Amino acid sequence: MLALALAGIGTYGVVVNQTQRRIPELAIRLALGASRASMYRVVIGDGMTVVLVGILSGLGIALIFTHLLRGMLFGVPVLDSATYATAAGLVAMIGFVAMLVPARYAARIEASLALRVERLANRTSRSRRGATG
Repeated sequence: MLALALAGIGTYGVVVNQTQRRIPELAIRLALGASRASMYRVVIGDGMTVVLVGILSGLGIALIFTHLLRGMLFGVPVLDSATYATAAGLVAMIGFVAMLVPARYAARIEASLALRVERLANRTSRSRRGATG
């Protein structure tokens, strides 16, 4: 349970970071007429790609190191496909739930405000570089 909670928290952190970095892009999409549903699809689709890579690499590592687990498993075959499928399904479900908050945030971006803030941030960073360089 602790590992699943940590996986969910980590996935949430990665997706929030990705969403924050993509605010200007998402704001432009909204300004050009993208629907709120498409914002959900973009954020969740990108996040699920990361989760899928994690699941596949985790399953691959688990399959490679199954010989180490033989002494610890009682009554369960080492290559039990139901166990692997359940673990992958749980991780995918937790990853999906972790993406709902950032996806909701992305769908509710006010395009004009986000673009204005980005423009001000760029102007401020340029003035700081000019002052230090």
